[in-house]
Amino acid sequence: MISLHSQSLNSLSGYYNIPTAEINNDGRVVAGAFYIPYRFSQEKGFDRDAISYFSALSYFPFLEMSLRFTKLLGPNYALGDRMFSFKLKFITEGKYIPSFSVGAQDFFHSTEAVTNRYNSLYLVITKNISVRNFINNISLTAGYGSDIIKANGHEYIGLFGGVSLRILEHLEFMFENDARFYNVGARIKLFEHIFLLGGYRDLKYFSGGGGVCFQL
Repeated sequence: MISLHSQSLNSLSGYYNIPTAEINNDGRVVAGAFYIPYRFSQEKGFDRDAISYFSALSYFPFLEMSLRFTKLLGPNYALGDRMFSFKLKFITEGKYIPSFSVGAQDFFHSTEAVTNRYNSLYLVITKNISVRNFINNISLTAGYGSDIIKANGHEYIGLFGGVSLRILEHLEFMFENDARFYNVGARIKLFEHIFLLGGYRDLKYFSGGGGVCFQL
């Protein structure tokens, strides 16, 4: 069972910062924005806090795509960093087998790879365990990312994974390792079409935001 709103900081469906093998329902559009603290924007060559604006579309039951713009806070006339991502599901979750997906992000560039700051090519599996009590669902995810594509910066390189606990359909708590840091986060659903996401990267630095969802 998949959360109604499950966008992560990377703009595709996932936990707090890592992707999962799950894909939103066919025809679902999600749009929103997340705050990125300077501690993490500076790693990508930025000199201040930033806001990432995104839009994601699930097209067919096996494909999810997103476009994200990261713009620095304060005086700045540039359009910002642009990132296209997609995720393809190859195996749908069954009673005993996890779902399996392949994803890629920030892989387009013109002549040089200096603007590709969030590149990743990864494999990921996710298994849900339904629970008939206060904790509605337990989700487990594991994945492996590669830096095989030339870029100025990469994410999810090596093993990553996490666990999610969903409480009464509207509240979700997440603990994960994104191959670099341990993160904790929470997501809440409001009025069926709004979600809020917040948490701490490296267990110290707040990042979060929210968005809206509608069905085509």
